[in-house]
Amino acid sequence: MGYMAKLLGFLALCLLLTSVYADQTTPVGSWKTIDDITGKAKGILKIWKEADGTLQGRLVKIFPDPGHDEHELCTACEGERHNQPIQGMLIMWGLKHTTDKWVDGRILDPKTGNVYKVNMKVLPDSNKMQVHGYIGVPLFGRTQ
Repeated sequence: MGYMAKLLGFLALCLLLTSVYADQTTPVGSWKTIDDITGKAKGILKIWKEADGTLQGRLVKIFPDPGHDEHELCTACEGERHNQPIQGMLIMWGLKHTTDKWVDGRILDPKTGNVYKVNMKVLPDSNKMQVHGYIGVPLFGRTQ
């Protein structure tokens, strides 16, 4: 499968993040992930700030599709994540703060094992976050 086809597959699965227990001015907190195709909740992503000021995120809860369970493994992942439980997995790391958003991070799609670049920001007066996954440069990506 071509690189762009993989990107499009990932982007079709991109998630909107809706605040569950987060301060609405920062991504730090717990966010419900929403499948942008089905509109169904997919899980809870906990985001925190590291000592170096970067953000990381862990899937602390997944809401599995019928026929799957919360103990699903990341069979498509490589390296240390291969065959590890998706629930509890670190899937986002390295985001750095700029004036109004977080940039230059990485995000893992546990369904494909692919890692993408990611930028994000909390929308003003909202309990939603805008997440932009991309390959190469931000122009070649999708915002959810």
